[in-house]
Amino acid sequence: MAARAAVVLLAHIFKQPVLLPFGAEGHLKILRPGPISMDQLKEYGHIVLPDQIVNTPGSLPGHYAPKKELYIIESDISRHYPSPQSGLLAFTEPAPEIAARYSLVEILSHTGDLREAAANFYGALRRLDQSNMDIIYAESLPERGVGIAVMDRMRRAEYGSRLGMGLESPAGERGLEQ
Repeated sequence: MAARAAVVLLAHIFKQPVLLPFGAEGHLKILRPGPISMDQLKEYGHIVLPDQIVNTPGSLPGHYAPKKELYIIESDISRHYPSPQSGLLAFTEPAPEIAARYSLVEILSHTGDLREAAANFYGALRRLDQSNMDIIYAESLPERGVGIAVMDRMRRAEYGSRLGMGLESPAGERGLEQ
């Protein structure tokens, strides 16, 4: 295989690849975080991060954007008081008094498992986007292991939703990709 050939490692969680081209010196570059962590990849060679933004599939700023505005709650969720008709994308099951503040709650993992949260991310975000909620709030996930990849997608979704960059659905409405 040529030194600059792209290697695609298929992932079973996001059903998306981690893209790793070989650099000039044979180093692997992570172009977009995925479910295979940097630590797991180190056994196959020296890993480096790109020194600039690289245009790869799924790397556009609004690629995962819902049509509804999405806001990530980076602070303590117990201190967040949402507007009426708000949905919550929760990492784990929130306390009843917190869940009661939202009209709809989607839980990514009842046990706090990051892999389960990753597997449930797109479906939960899509259900909130297609609901009658006016706005979506998302609880941030721990940024370790696959949590890094989930937060990467969540930040892209947040950015794109605020700029109205949600992708077109088959019916012609903006929203999450199929």
